[in-house]
Amino acid sequence: MVNSWLQRKTVVVLCFLLSLQPVFAQQAPPPAEPAGEVNAVLTNATRNAAPVKLTETVTWNDLLKTDTTGRMRVGLRDGSSLSLGSDSQITVLKHDPAAQQTSLEILYGRLRSRVIKLLKPGAKFEVNTPQATAGVIGTDFILLVDAVKTTIIVISGVVLVTPHALGAGITPTQADQARSVHVNSGHTLEVGPSGVGVAVVTSKALLQENLLQTSIPTQIVQKGGLVSHGSHLVRNVLIGLAAAGAVAGGVVAGTQGGGKNPRIPPR
Repeated sequence: MVNSWLQRKTVVVLCFLLSLQPVFAQQAPPPAEPAGEVNAVLTNATRNAAPVKLTETVTWNDLLKTDTTGRMRVGLRDGSSLSLGSDSQITVLKHDPAAQQTSLEILYGRLRSRVIKLLKPGAKFEVNTPQATAGVIGTDFILLVDAVKTTIIVISGVVLVTPHALGAGITPTQADQARSVHVNSGHTLEVGPSGVGVAVVTSKALLQENLLQTSIPTQIVQKGGLVSHGSHLVRNVLIGLAAAGAVAGGVVAGTQGGGKNPRIPPR
């Protein structure tokens, strides 16, 4: 009788375990969605806390980080690119090139985003910071982020900046959206504890400094034998300065004539 009881008990346990297999299968995490590839790296940079390598695939929800000497550039699948300066941290929350849906989060540091033109209905490219959300259609801009403020430097195109309500997290509310501001090419804007500042013409010195801080010179040999294959540093700086210079005259003239960066009317 003991053996019979044990056999029945074993059968019941086995049946129970087999019944859980579909549950376990449903809870298995989906495969990581590719977002892009690391195409340049300078000294100490990591992906999900592991040292990053050239040509390494970047996937959704990856955490990219550089230390005080590191830099990194990621080519996204839609042709856009992200350039992290030193001492920076971003998360690639989502990048769907087919739907043209991209969402990034930068906690601190310096990030240059060169974004292709978005043409599909509902397309978006957004970068969230602790203080604001920067949304673009197709542009080139730099974000400087710390615990207190976000600075947006627009090199070309237009960036829509939506400030976050105090303590409301990174999801813009309807009230936030009513205070959104368009920042035009050649302008710099700060969002801090007192709210959204006034957009001013970007100085050449500020632009040059931030282009330098987010560029990786060609053929820099890394420790461990890695070599960056980036665009030339001087060329990047000259292109950025030329873009700023091209719009500066028109911007100043428009400002003197009473023109301002338009605010979106309340919804």
